[in-house]
Amino acid sequence: MRERVVGNSGILAFSVIKPFGLLPEGMSYGGVSACCVDSEDRVYVLRRSDPPVIVFDRDGKFLTSFGNGHVIEGHGMSISSTDDIWITDKDGHVALRFNTSGEITMKLGNYEFPKLQEPFSHPSDVAVNRNGDIYISDGYGNSRIHHFSPDGELIKSWGKPGNGPGEFTVPHALAFDSKDRLFVCDRENYRIQVFNTDGNIIDIWPDHYKPMDIYIDKKDRIFVTDQVPRISVLDGDGKLIARGLHRGHGIWGDSVGNIYSCWPQPNSNPVVKLELIEPAS
Repeated sequence: MRERVVGNSGILAFSVIKPFGLLPEGMSYGGVSACCVDSEDRVYVLRRSDPPVIVFDRDGKFLTSFGNGHVIEGHGMSISSTDDIWITDKDGHVALRFNTSGEITMKLGNYEFPKLQEPFSHPSDVAVNRNGDIYISDGYGNSRIHHFSPDGELIKSWGKPGNGPGEFTVPHALAFDSKDRLFVCDRENYRIQVFNTDGNIIDIWPDHYKPMDIYIDKKDRIFVTDQVPRISVLDGDGKLIARGLHRGHGIWGDSVGNIYSCWPQPNSNPVVKLELIEPAS
């Protein structure tokens, strides 16, 4: 049974559909960590059990699953403009790239072999910029950001533990906007840091309560989940334009403006769809 609740958050109005996704008989969500949506509006949900990836259409119809035996504990999930699906395996200490058929096409790092200050020690998320370069937050063990070429060659790493500019305490999630600015949810420092593609600091947005994930839509509206829990919507200058909506450890959107949020607790609607009604007046 689906529950619909109409919510208005500042300039946006959504119908909240929970739970989202009808699973096959015998399958349960378990702990859900993240989600993403491809160019055909297929919704990929990352859970912390096998198979780790479950795929739905935009209406919640189950399509397929994949990744059996390849992910120890999935944490972050993102998708590139070419529909490459990236997963960070927090306890496996690797980042994996899948195609939409569920085949692994790249692996960065070494399974169960953490490294100090090098890739990786409990990585948290991946973002791919418009040139295809790969950025990975080494979130729980190293407080670093690693920059790789499209072929997976390490170009640069930056960051260290701390609360100064360019320092991190659990860099938890990443996203790029249309200007190729890199946004980092610096969770335990209660802020978002903004960098250029070379790792130079551009801006710092404080006063975010343990930001967990970040999604930027085609209008450069920035959706941030935190541990209040809530979702905040910001403009490109960090100005708050909407707040409330729903909680989420992971968040992504589709081509028509719907938002999907994920929550790790299995008994509390782990996947929710925020169906865009219309911009609020």
